[in-house]
Amino acid sequence: FFGVSNLHALEEADTQVFDKGAKPIGDWGEIQAATYRIRSNMRDIFITGDVEGYAKRIAARAEERTKAEADFEKTLVSDEAKLLWKNYKENQAKIGEANKKIRDLIAAGKKGEAQTLQYGESEKLQQEQNKIYGDMTAAKIKFSRNLAEGNTKSADSASKAMYTLMSIGALLAVGLGIIIS
Repeated sequence: FFGVSNLHALEEADTQVFDKGAKPIGDWGEIQAATYRIRSNMRDIFITGDVEGYAKRIAARAEERTKAEADFEKTLVSDEAKLLWKNYKENQAKIGEANKKIRDLIAAGKKGEAQTLQYGESEKLQQEQNKIYGDMTAAKIKFSRNLAEGNTKSADSASKAMYTLMSIGALLAVGLGIIIS
């Protein structure tokens, strides 16, 4: 019974490594990809001047990102990841506001002002976002590694306990066999 219950606990912990650690890194990648596609669309607005057309593409990418964000947020367990998520959301809101200002400036024919914003304040926000992307990825890997190491320790402990119990059972069987005969 002891061994089986420990195996079930290990199975649950192992599922956590995947569900809360490894799988979310894929969602995080989707979030980053959607963000980079939005950045590309912002660049294309400068090149083409087609604010309306690219605004629709940006909205579609933002919708994709929002879906991935909802899935990703459910996997946040550590305080470190929760703080990074808070910083990510705050910074992303500022980037969204800056992007809207840039589109409005281009639509108003103020491309120079839009470029100043794009390659000044907005670029700084994007660089901060890139740092958050790296830090969150590292936090998820650290979380997964810690879970996996804990699982290994638990498995070792359960194995030792099962071997000890089997040895005691074998000794009892031999002892009882000697007493009975």
